[in-house]
Amino acid sequence: MTNTFVYHFVRLITPLFLLFLVSICVCDTHARVVVEEKVKQPARVKKVDAAALSAAFFTRKKMDLIKELDEVMREMIWLIRSQRPSANKTLFGKVYRAFQQAKGGKLTEKNKHSCDQYSVEKISEYQYRVYEHCQKHRSPDLLAKLDWSQRQVDFQFQGQNYADVLGLAASLVAPTIDCKVTIEDEAKLVAFQCAGFRITRLDHVIRFESLVYKKGKEPLMWLKGEVLKNLLPYSDYTIRVPLVGKVQIVEKKKVPDADETTPEQNAREKAKVQPAPQAMSPSARPIEQPMPPAPVDPRELPPMSPLPTQPQPFRPMPTPLPLGPSVPLVPEEGNQSPSSSPVPADTTPPAEMMQNAPPEMIEIK
Repeated sequence: MTNTFVYHFVRLITPLFLLFLVSICVCDTHARVVVEEKVKQPARVKKVDAAALSAAFFTRKKMDLIKELDEVMREMIWLIRSQRPSANKTLFGKVYRAFQQAKGGKLTEKNKHSCDQYSVEKISEYQYRVYEHCQKHRSPDLLAKLDWSQRQVDFQFQGQNYADVLGLAASLVAPTIDCKVTIEDEAKLVAFQCAGFRITRLDHVIRFESLVYKKGKEPLMWLKGEVLKNLLPYSDYTIRVPLVGKVQIVEKKKVPDADETTPEQNAREKAKVQPAPQAMSPSARPIEQPMPPAPVDPRELPPMSPLPTQPQPFRPMPTPLPLGPSVPLVPEEGNQSPSSSPVPADTTPPAEMMQNAPPEMIEIK
């Protein structure tokens, strides 16, 4: 009896157990297939239908306004970098391409833009957000927030997502850039100004306090900021664009370079190298040599006197006195002076004088 019960129990339980195992295997295989399909499926760009957004927002006038803002910022970047960027390669240009794509338009020059896949999110009737999709398995990057009122449009750009426009170094130090656009007659540009704008120029980053544009007013553009070298203030930088005349670009250094010296430093270094002048003794002073006479032109000499033609009478030369002891002279009669005393007759000259005396005494009259 017991064997019969066990036989029927096993006969009933075994098919159920096998069916349970088969169902588990089928469910596991189906789950794996679903997971693999989700992983392989690329992230799709969330496109918002233009009809779902406000129809008035996509008017031609408003699109032209954003395009004009893009052109003005292109001119500013051209003045800063001395190189004009390509079309729509500005903060406003990416927003323009996003709205153009949301309307179903075809984007041109895609090879000059990175990613270039956008989506627009409507927050309220006048507030929108613009995203850019660069990687498949990552959430989209927020480009800008728009608040479109009747007289003013506020743009808040996320600078870290504009590396292809501002440069990598500038995008790292530009968290947000706020621009306020003044309009009239629905979408006619009057002026705009931006704060927190930063851009890379060569190896430096330029941090602007303000970018101002006034349509038809003086000055037309005014950009004021400072150049950062190693993220430290290096020089003041201003650009002024008048309505008529030349553009003024002024850059004034705040701190000189390591290999650069100022005139004051040059004077101090020169004073250290050169010793102070000392007073010279009279004996050490150089003797002033007389200047040689100037050369005389023979043609300027006066004419010489002519030689005498008549022979001159012969005049004998006087006999020189001997080089011996002085011999007293005998004065002439009548010309004796009171102070002169006659030589005594009995005075006999010494023997040495007698030896050197001439044989005869000469009396000079």
